[in-house]
Amino acid sequence: MMRYNGELYEGKHESIITKKLFDRCPGVMTRKSKPKTKELKSYMYRGLFHCGECGCFITTETQKGHNYLRCTSVKGICSQKYVREEIVTSQIQMS
Repeated sequence: MMRYNGELYEGKHESIITKKLFDRCPGVMTRKSKPKTKELKSYMYRGLFHCGECGCFITTETQKGHNYLRCTSVKGICSQKYVREEIVTSQIQMS
């Protein structure tokens, strides 16, 4: 079956897949898709820092249970490496 100009027509071509398999696809796609969350994670330093080298924002991401801050490098290649959030916190506390 196919829809054309709002009307349903029966196709005359040979089907590539069975109707049963076609009907299963939306359910499989729903289960396989990633959840879409609109809420941002609450990182301690979100939106506070810019890179001293290129001026891009510093972003935070979680890897293996630790939060890391790194340059987004939107304007091009930046040589700055990532740093753990705990190190940034300790440096702020010392100053």
